[in-house]
Amino acid sequence: MPTIMPIRDMRNTSAISELAHKQQEPIFITKNGYSDLVVMSAELYNKFALDNKIDQAIYGKLVNSATGGLSTIQKLGINEDSLSEEELQKAANLPAMIYYGVNSDEAILMRMNNVPRSMAAEMGVEYKKDFANIYKQYSYEIRQWIEGLSSDKWDVFAENKREMSGSDYRAIWEVLNNES
Repeated sequence: MPTIMPIRDMRNTSAISELAHKQQEPIFITKNGYSDLVVMSAELYNKFALDNKIDQAIYGKLVNSATGGLSTIQKLGINEDSLSEEELQKAANLPAMIYYGVNSDEAILMRMNNVPRSMAAEMGVEYKKDFANIYKQYSYEIRQWIEGLSSDKWDVFAENKREMSGSDYRAIWEVLNNES
């Protein structure tokens, strides 16, 4: 479970440093109930920085060697007129699928709203059940839908996912969206 603490608890910097080194996880600091800072050990920061550089390198290679969207369709010789509007939309979303690491349009919507990748697909399927035409939804509507999910729903999405519960995932989502 993520460590979340109010900024007033930062008075004891030695204890926070010890916790950061012991847990090797980010510590989320809130101010007036909203996400404000993230504290982590230098070792963990360096790991994140390296992971980010690796991710950027992979993304750059993928994008440059597998450009997506309508240009891919044209290069493959597929006639755009033979595709439905939904198929054209899916092709246009291919770069976003690569960027977010998901394989469906509804999962892209979840990732765009800070839903963890490991549960974006399942949550997206559920979202699509409630909104048949996901291409006509506004971001605030998607966010309201996510906010309205019960703890039980979050637990269902979190089943078979590492060692975190739905409540843990929801807490992270709330921090990322300044909800806590």
